[in-house]
Amino acid sequence: MAKIFLLFSHKLTEQQETELRKDWGIREIWYLPDNLQTIWSNVNPEVIQIRESLEVIFDFLQKNATPNDYVLVQGDYGAVVLVVQWCWKKGLIPLYGTTQRVAQETREGEHIRVERIFRHCRFRKYEKLINH
Repeated sequence: MAKIFLLFSHKLTEQQETELRKDWGIREIWYLPDNLQTIWSNVNPEVIQIRESLEVIFDFLQKNATPNDYVLVQGDYGAVVLVVQWCWKKGLIPLYGTTQRVAQETREGEHIRVERIFRHCRFRKYEKLINH
């Protein structure tokens, strides 16, 4: 049974945790420490390159993950691409969550309020276009 490391900005729902344990064989769920969570959740949009700022996250994964462990990766697009590539190189399995989005509109006088509800569907492995 494997571990999963969570690189995203939310806490797992009960449904998500159950799926990970039952369908993916996860025995340990690791959230990032607060200092690393702050870095992951606040990737600086003003800088041109971000790889260097992610090194502390790579170091954390290097120290704690073993091949065939999972990493749930969702967040800044550029950071996700870098982490997914790094995971493949290290023998880790990157995942992402899929959701169904439902919009509900209500009329309030002359205004329309739109509420978006996101429902977790499943986790998926990131796929490689070309195997190396």
